[in-house]
Amino acid sequence: MDCNKTLLTFHFRSTPVLVEPHLQGEPWFCAADLAAALGIQKTFGKVLAALDDDMKKLRPVPTPAGERQAIFLNLGGAYGLCFTGGSEDGDAVAGWICNEVGPQARTSPIFAKSVTKRLIQQAQGVQ
Repeated sequence: MDCNKTLLTFHFRSTPVLVEPHLQGEPWFCAADLAAALGIQKTFGKVLAALDDDMKKLRPVPTPAGERQAIFLNLGGAYGLCFTGGSEDGDAVAGWICNEVGPQARTSPIFAKSVTKRLIQQAQGVQ
């Protein structure tokens, strides 16, 4: 599986953040990348542990050493990291997610293809 085909890269200031447009219309964010954007790499593990399991998932991401598993957060988890992570940039990152990443992720060709596939499956009665 080419795990990079369904990932988009956005930049908060100069920090890259991997985003997966999701079938249900909600982007998922690489937790480690968000932590780097927030400047909380050393402490974000505690915040992740406090998030509900349905806010987190593992997915493969490409690295120079090959694929590795990374934690991705849904929108609620991303905002949780922004607002409870203790970063001075929490509000700025949350605004960036809301005003830039969300709208762009939802209009990406990757997202459009995923939504089309889901609609076809629904029409065929496939869940």
